[in-house]
Amino acid sequence: MRAVVLLVLISAPMLACTGGAERLPVGLDDVMVQLPGDECRGLCAFDFGEIPLGAERAVAFDVVNLGDAFTRPAVAASNGVELVQDLLPSLAPGEAAPFIVIVNAREPGPIVAEVFVNGSTIQIDVTATVAPVELVFSPNECAFGEVVVGETRACNVVVTNPSSRFDVVIDQVRTSSEAFFVNAGTGVTIAAGSSITLEVTARPPSVGEFDGFVDYAASDRIVVDAVRLSVTGI
Repeated sequence: MRAVVLLVLISAPMLACTGGAERLPVGLDDVMVQLPGDECRGLCAFDFGEIPLGAERAVAFDVVNLGDAFTRPAVAASNGVELVQDLLPSLAPGEAAPFIVIVNAREPGPIVAEVFVNGSTIQIDVTATVAPVELVFSPNECAFGEVVVGETRACNVVVTNPSSRFDVVIDQVRTSSEAFFVNAGTGVTIAAGSSITLEVTARPPSVGEFDGFVDYAASDRIVVDAVRLSVTGI
């Protein structure tokens, strides 16, 4: 998956640093990256957490010159990461300069990328999870009451895509009990800001109470209990 990292805003998500004990040689490579709340020398990790689809998140890192001479740190990226600024100002001993990383959530799923400072001197593994659009089901419960065994009763459910930018393709819609069925095909696309109507039908196979739910698969994930169902066969 392609992750785009630009240099702009400031944020402070979760992080972990695994290279804090490593001391680098004095000279051009004697630099440290100050993460929010931690220091990075060597291999580190920074996690943006979960990002809504279509959103962006940013974080600021400071490069610190730990040497005894001027240095001009270079920042690079791989794994589909893009940097607007790849060469920082010349830093005097003890001086720091910020660079800012932005992750754009363009597709659902995980984002994995790397940012490098001074070649491979410091590597920051950048990760995030892009959450897919959550469809809205209304009503979210169909209580069919008493229905004669073998007969049917219907409940219309409106499914809305709340996103203003992204379409959602429903791969599958199904019910969890033989007492219910739904009239939905596969590969149904709900355009951004649009809705479709599903007809959920109860048909109790015998006398007694039956419970179930409607679940759906979209964007490589399954959402269960989207609509609760109940019927009593008489």
